[in-house]
Amino acid sequence: MVTRRTRIQAARQGGRMPEAPPAARALARRMLLHEAGGRVEPVALAEAVERADARLRGRLADLIGLTGYTTLLARAVRLAQAEVPTLSRSPEIWHGLLSVIRA
Repeated sequence: MVTRRTRIQAARQGGRMPEAPPAARALARRMLLHEAGGRVEPVALAEAVERADARLRGRLADLIGLTGYTTLLARAVRLAQAEVPTLSRSPEIWHGLLSVIRA
């Protein structure tokens, strides 16, 4: 579990947050597979991510505003880049984010 103390320590050590717990990762996988209709092809998963993002954006934007949602999304991408270094070499990620946010 990520506690406030853990986050503060991570910030002091260069900002690297701990990885998501296995249960959170498993939940995310199950949700994506469900959204993709059980298909595991990259295109099906990408479409599932877009649909899930659109629903989440609508709900969170009502609560924290579009700027708050955009900030959370950017942070999530940064954390993912720390875990998957090839994402850091993909400027398409940021172009894709901008198009999603503007939609």
